[in-house]
Amino acid sequence: MYDDVVTVVENRPLTGGHYLLSVHSPRQAKATRPGQFAMVRLPGGLDTLLRRPMSIYDLKPSNTRKGGNTKPKVGGHRPPLQQAPEIIQLLYKIVGKGTRLMAKLAPGDKLEMLAPLGHGFFPEDYQADAHAADEVLHVAGGIGIAALLLPARELASEGIHQRLFFG
Repeated sequence: MYDDVVTVVENRPLTGGHYLLSVHSPRQAKATRPGQFAMVRLPGGLDTLLRRPMSIYDLKPSNTRKGGNTKPKVGGHRPPLQQAPEIIQLLYKIVGKGTRLMAKLAPGDKLEMLAPLGHGFFPEDYQADAHAADEVLHVAGGIGIAALLLPARELASEGIHQRLFFG
């Protein structure tokens, strides 16, 4: 777990008040395991005093192009294994004052992030059971879906059939 000041790379509006926040945080990204979360504190006054818990949605490499462009590339597919993750993505929904302020973050803005937190879903915890079963069932509701991408990807890489119940 690291308590770092991180830099916003992108804060993309999706749909229905949902956003995808991408922050550059190599140390935290490398330590993150599927199912873990972060505590985020926004810059500012009393409205942002408390940290907000956010599931870590995805991890991405920080791609750079030749010629000095160091802006991390956020989109695309899972990085090849030889590329260490440096970008942490948080999927969130505007539900109150804190997340409304979070939606105003722009590339280059700084925020405090304590991560990774929680036990998470480690492959060794479920791998033997998953291989013994016909499939793994994931159950999520609302923004809770954010916690399932990394574990689902891990299981898929093992060839394990999965089903999602979302409500």
